[in-house]
Amino acid sequence: INRIATTLRGVIMNQLLVMIASSAALAAYSVNRQAETILNPLALGIAEAVAVITAMLYGEENRAMIRRLLYTYVRAVIVLVTGVSLLVLLLAPQLASLYVSRHDPAYVLAVWAIRFYAVGLPLYALNVTYENYFQGSSRSRLASVSGFLLEMRFCYCPHV
Repeated sequence: INRIATTLRGVIMNQLLVMIASSAALAAYSVNRQAETILNPLALGIAEAVAVITAMLYGEENRAMIRRLLYTYVRAVIVLVTGVSLLVLLLAPQLASLYVSRHDPAYVLAVWAIRFYAVGLPLYALNVTYENYFQGSSRSRLASVSGFLLEMRFCYCPHV
């Protein structure tokens, strides 16, 4: 469901940008997607670990450790993911120049696209981790719905 939603989001955004925006906006969106491809594994790694550990702790019915797990992952997101996000915010011009020439009209849009992505990364990490927490706690329907909403950007929207 998550991958279907991701594909739909990409197709819809590409069509909207082609219809109502410029080629520079489409290029900036492409740079944004590249940043997403490079940095999302950080959030997904934390989320996958939470899913596995949650499943084990639910099997053992260890509520105290589940609370501790959630506290630990929130700290990891705050420290690690937010730190990376701040670094990406600072280095956005350099990152954008890897994909778009500084003289290209898309450059300024690409810098903003990377910065918006960086602002949304900690929220994405929290959301995707809760999605995997639902999955690990055998709430598969809730995990599927939240995964779809997350990828369609109803939960947050760093790509605006």
